[in-house]
Amino acid sequence: MKTVIRMFLLAALASVPSALSAQSAPEVTPRDAGTHIGERAMICGHVQSAAHLEDRDGAPTVMRVGGTYPYERINVVIMGENRAKFPPSPEEMFRGKDVCVTGTIDFYDGSASVEASAPDQIQVKEPS
Repeated sequence: MKTVIRMFLLAALASVPSALSAQSAPEVTPRDAGTHIGERAMICGHVQSAAHLEDRDGAPTVMRVGGTYPYERINVVIMGENRAKFPPSPEEMFRGKDVCVTGTIDFYDGSASVEASAPDQIQVKEPS
């Protein structure tokens, strides 16, 4: 009986680090995001501009963080298929705000980007 309990406890403890690492991600600046392609990270910065590009393939909402086009540091992309999960008009809700987005850094339209497919990936930072 003790062996069964020990095995159960070891299995439970072994899953804790992976659950914690799935929730946390290292913070990367918008400026450095392009050097972390393929990595999961949290990027915080000011949303300089945002637009829903209805006529583009996938009807994305694109938010430029850390600079304006073509000098943005990173794009936060919400594809049209995920748009309904976000508050109405996410481009208006986030434009001009300081946000932190968590996800895997990739490329979109030639710039470093993070695709947000769920609202919990983007947090608005409250002014201090």
